[in-house]
Amino acid sequence: MENAFQRGSEVYIASVAKSASAVEKALKSLSSIAKKYSMTVVMSNNVGPCDNFESAGKSCAWSNKGELLGQLDEHSEGILVVDTSTQEVIIAL
Repeated sequence: MENAFQRGSEVYIASVAKSASAVEKALKSLSSIAKKYSMTVVMSNNVGPCDNFESAGKSCAWSNKGELLGQLDEHSEGILVVDTSTQEVIIAL
């Protein structure tokens, strides 16, 4: 993360496969990353069965100030579109 920041990255995308308890930890961590590095952060998680656990969804995006911009629920597939200039999010289910 530090290396990406030092090289001028403005967006961090985390593609994950996380259970409900792991998602809760990731939400806090990724929000902190967005704020600390002034980056737009997106987490993409799947829903439903995944290997030997149930994946918990909640894909979301944070502004470069660490504020939650949008989030899917734990059951629905969808797409988050983030405009990095305006920090606006469109959610398509």
